[in-house]
Amino acid sequence: MNVIHFRKAGLTILSTCFLFSIYCQEPNQYIGDLINATNWFELEKTYPKVKNQLQVEVLKSLSEMMLNVSFDNPEEVIKSADYVLEHHQEELGFESILSALYFRAKALYALGRYQEGAGFLNGVFEQMAGHISEQDLPAHAGLKELLNYYKNEKAPELIRPAHDVEIPFVVEPAGSGFLMFVPVSIDNTTYSFIFDTGAETSFMSERFAKEVGVRIVGDNLAITGTGGTSSGLAGIIDEMKIGDIFYRNVPVSISRANPAVDTVYMVDAVLGIDFMKALGEVNIYPREEKIVFPTTLTPLPASGRNLMYRDYQPQLLAYYNNEPIELHFDTGNARGELHYPFYTRYKEQIEANGKKEEMDGGGFGGIFKTPVYIVDELTFNIAGKEVTFQNIPVETETTFFSNPNKSGAVGRNLVEKCQKIVINLHDMFVDIEI
Repeated sequence: MNVIHFRKAGLTILSTCFLFSIYCQEPNQYIGDLINATNWFELEKTYPKVKNQLQVEVLKSLSEMMLNVSFDNPEEVIKSADYVLEHHQEELGFESILSALYFRAKALYALGRYQEGAGFLNGVFEQMAGHISEQDLPAHAGLKELLNYYKNEKAPELIRPAHDVEIPFVVEPAGSGFLMFVPVSIDNTTYSFIFDTGAETSFMSERFAKEVGVRIVGDNLAITGTGGTSSGLAGIIDEMKIGDIFYRNVPVSISRANPAVDTVYMVDAVLGIDFMKALGEVNIYPREEKIVFPTTLTPLPASGRNLMYRDYQPQLLAYYNNEPIELHFDTGNARGELHYPFYTRYKEQIEANGKKEEMDGGGFGGIFKTPVYIVDELTFNIAGKEVTFQNIPVETETTFFSNPNKSGAVGRNLVEKCQKIVINLHDMFVDIEI
């Protein structure tokens, strides 16, 4: 079955930008504006209220697809992407169709349906032959390669007892900050892993992967980190044990040695958010230095969702000066910082109250220096609580991960402020107790 109708020539890239300037009637105009602005938090609140008033069918279809993508419902992503591909290709154009294709394949990967995903993207590129090459679509080509690496592997499997599981964590220095490390057992030997909501999958150094016997299934995996993108390996861990929980058939990204990074801070092992998604919820108790994986999930608060994915990274809805902003929710961030879009939005205030410095930054992929203002304190509203960060760096230039929708990142700087953090990845919200 053909999934793409070729009616236009030209090259394009993955994008979630859909233009709807022709729909000027309310609420069609408002929903179209939210889609164009990729304002998924506001769309999630507004769309259910106006869905039945929308006269433009493509707005309904796109809203549902993007909400499924942003709030991590992969089964529904496949259905909504299929509907878009079946009914709206002529209205959307090639660029948006490429996005739908990517979202569908990524959802198949998330569900562990690797063989189906590989077949799907292999077929897409076969159909595009003569029109577009893999070099023109690096994101799609990289995902195709990843799915083909894993196509003969089983889906990840989580086996847990019918009671809450508690594990300890320790906080250790890491670069210019501190990180949480948790015990993970492989073949009856226990190792320390960084507990990292900002890692899409679990991650290891090549040296460590060899030590614990990771099966290598691919040797040219594109791995993106704070410092850029590098080539690594794709592997499978047959079984990990975290507390009383067994996690099997675990995909792992493996980095090759990088002296520029390794001499600053060597990362051997990271427990990624894929494990946390499989559990549904994680409760962190920073002052007691423990993490609990509950059997009964915390109900969604009346205030609704405040967590979503953008570029497959968790984004936390926060407020500064009563204005909504997105912060990358990354427990693998040793300190937290604010990015260039925040600086441009509040430039006068930051320059008046900050001290100009140069900060070392980066992570996997490379190390770089960034000009910043260090601001004595800034207060945000997060999950309905006032949180004040001291000596927070504000970047004054764009970096590798600059995105107009992302105002910054919170990591260890948020964790250390809290008595308890609820991370619910089933209903997509974070709640905190200060």
